[in-house]
Amino acid sequence: MTDIHCIPSELLSYVVELACLADAPSQTRTAAVLGRVSKLWRETVVSTPAIWTDFHVSKGRDPKSFEAPLLRSGGLLVDVHVVDEATKLNAAREQLKVLAEHSSRWRNVEISHPDAFALLANTTPQVLPKLQSLVVKTTFRRVSPELMYFYEPLPEYPAAPDLPLDWKNRMYPSLRYLDLCDIEAKPQDTEDFLDFLEAHSSLERLVLKK
Repeated sequence: MTDIHCIPSELLSYVVELACLADAPSQTRTAAVLGRVSKLWRETVVSTPAIWTDFHVSKGRDPKSFEAPLLRSGGLLVDVHVVDEATKLNAAREQLKVLAEHSSRWRNVEISHPDAFALLANTTPQVLPKLQSLVVKTTFRRVSPELMYFYEPLPEYPAAPDLPLDWKNRMYPSLRYLDLCDIEAKPQDTEDFLDFLEAHSSLERLVLKK
């Protein structure tokens, strides 16, 4: 039987990376568990950047808790997810502000939230040089089963608020996939959006839903 400490560090790092990524989107939790195995494993987990490239904005999370994982990710591109509907708008903004300090490394952004377009308009940086995929979808906060009886049925995707998204100043030169659900635009915004599409020749797929 081979002692685990005899495994080459590169191989152990690869094994740890596979184990964590296989448990996405909970890889950081998996990394924390693996880091308790031994000092060697903790050092391996902390020094494997690929584990620390997926970031989820969520209810009750301290924005400062992103700082260490961002440093551990090295110079790798990162993915940002805002999909916890229970996260209040201000809390989501505060968390995104910390992540935006590394916005030059944002690769994929997914915002599926009741305040999705407010977050896109006011918190998402307008220049994202490495962004490849942007998905924005307005959802509704789910009502507990006990309260559903007292409410009228809610649409799956309520109308987005009327917010200027300032497409003329948005620059995503690496963008390949754009998915927008329930976007409402004034005539000038529509013109700006068409100019945005024309300027982004890298775009391979566009999805617009109403």
